[in-house]
Amino acid sequence: MKRIILALGLMGICAGALWGGSERKTYEQAIKGNPNDGIVVFLYGPDWEKEGPQFLKKQWQNPKLKNACGGANLVALPIYQRPDEKEKKTADDKSKGFKRTKNVRSIPALVLQDYSGRDYYVICGDELAQPVEKVVELMKAKFELYKQQRKLLQQAEKAKGRAKARAYAQAATIEGILPPRDHVKIIKENDPKLEEPLSARAVFNIYELLVDQTTYDKDNPSKKILSTEETLEKLKALTGGETYTPGQKQEIYAAAVGHLRRKGYDNAKVKKLYQEMIALDPDSIWADYAKHAIRIWCK
Repeated sequence: MKRIILALGLMGICAGALWGGSERKTYEQAIKGNPNDGIVVFLYGPDWEKEGPQFLKKQWQNPKLKNACGGANLVALPIYQRPDEKEKKTADDKSKGFKRTKNVRSIPALVLQDYSGRDYYVICGDELAQPVEKVVELMKAKFELYKQQRKLLQQAEKAKGRAKARAYAQAATIEGILPPRDHVKIIKENDPKLEEPLSARAVFNIYELLVDQTTYDKDNPSKKILSTEETLEKLKALTGGETYTPGQKQEIYAAAVGHLRRKGYDNAKVKKLYQEMIALDPDSIWADYAKHAIRIWCK
C-alpha cells in the first residue's frame, strides 16, 4: 500500500513538472537545458510604471497563468530606468543572456520564447491590459500554435531540399505567431527558384518583388524602371493563381498601382485597379488604404 501511495505521489510530482510552468530566478536558469515548451519572460518596470509591478503581485502567481504554456519555465525580469547599484546588479544577474528584441513594443510584456530563446509571440499593450482570464486564453492559443510550428521544424531537421523548404515555409506562414529564425535564408537555400508556392509566400518581400523596380534612384539615373505595360503584366502575373495570400496580393496592387498613378495612368483605370485590390479582402488595412487612395487620386 505504501508503495502505491509513493508511486502516486511521484506521478503527481512528474505531472506537475511536465504540465505546470515552473518559475526560475534568472533567465539563464529558465532557458537551461533548452526546455521543450520554451519559456515565458515577464518584463516590468519597478521604478517607472505601475501596471507591471501590479501584474507581478496579483497575477504572476496565478496557477492558470503558470499552466498556460504547458511545461514552459517562467522568469520575471525587472527593467529599471534609475536603478541604484544593488538594483542594477540584481537586474543584470537576472537578465543575463536575455536579448530584448523589437517585438517588445512596450513594457510590461509577456515574452513567449521557444527553447532557444527566440520570441514566438509578445503580449503587451492592450492585450496584456485585458482581464487575466483573457490573457491566459491568449497565452494558451499562442502556445498551441507554437507546438504546431515546433513539430514542423522538427520535421525540417530531418528533411533536405524542397521538402525542408516546404516544412520551413509551413512553419513560417502559421498565422498568429512569429516565423522561425533565419527562415528566409533556409528556404532560399533549399528552394532557390522558389518552386514551392509556399516558399514564395513565406519569403514574400514587396521591395524585392516590385518596389525596387518601380522606384527611381537619383544616385543611379540609368536604373531601369518598369514601364506601364511591364507593370500591368507583372501585376497580373503576381496576383494570379494561389501563390500569394490576399493580403500579399493587396501589397502588390498597392506598389503597382501607385507606380502607374505616378506615371500618369488613366484615373478611371487606376480606380478600377484599386477596386480589384479592395475585393481581395474588403476588411483589411490594405482595403482601407485603397479606399482612401480612390478618394484622393480618383476624383
